[in-house]
Amino acid sequence: MSYNTFETSIHDGQPVELYQFTAGTQAWRYTSADATQIYLSQSFEPREIERGKVGQSPEIAKSKLDLKMPRDNPLVVTLIAAPVQNVLRLDILRKHRTDTEFVTLWRGRVMGIALQGAEATMSCEPIFTSLKRIGLRAVAQRQCRHALYDGGCGVSDSANSASGTLSSVNGAVIDAAVFATQPNGWWVGGKVKFGVDTYRMVVAHTAAQVTLASALPGLAAGQSIVAYPGCDHTPVTCDAKFANIANYGGLPWMPQKNPFAGDSSF
Repeated sequence: MSYNTFETSIHDGQPVELYQFTAGTQAWRYTSADATQIYLSQSFEPREIERGKVGQSPEIAKSKLDLKMPRDNPLVVTLIAAPVQNVLRLDILRKHRTDTEFVTLWRGRVMGIALQGAEATMSCEPIFTSLKRIGLRAVAQRQCRHALYDGGCGVSDSANSASGTLSSVNGAVIDAAVFATQPNGWWVGGKVKFGVDTYRMVVAHTAAQVTLASALPGLAAGQSIVAYPGCDHTPVTCDAKFANIANYGGLPWMPQKNPFAGDSSF
């Protein structure tokens, strides 16, 4: 029997749902069933999850989905400790117990999480909302409009990186000898890479010590890191630090006074 046959049956339908959350190389896989489910060689473990109604709306932004789960769910615990670095994607698949055919019921991303007592509620939006975004336009401003290391900037992150080993960890404050190889403030606005694809932004740097934007659970002395310097988006730093003034995305000589402001004494 096919999925549709079970789905439309009055008596034979026994739905089971799979919830796959992915962020980069990280993944959390759960099922509404009372036993572990296998899909594409991946195991989905039983977890208590209550989802809202899946529906369609004339406005894509209103076709949102809420998931409720216990506060001690491993994914919830991870999100409480520190936000994931990448987009947290959600795929919901559905089948019936005596059938082997899976169908994709819903696909989107997690936008936020709210805690109330022992319960957590995740707010999710469908993947199609990305089609409604307004395209980015170039902005006329004094400071560089490019994000460091992106295509417009053109600076190579790997060519400017430095590898090292953590000597101590105290919450969001970490120490490594590699940080002391550059003057104070050199790494501010940059990032530190831990493992394969976990990053934290640097908000302060003095000698061999930097402060991260947020702490990283499980971080300990002895772990390897890769540090990338930051940029304050000024032409002086762009030229002196990265020799990249040809790609500077700002207009440093833009007049302070707006000629269209109506002031006759421009």
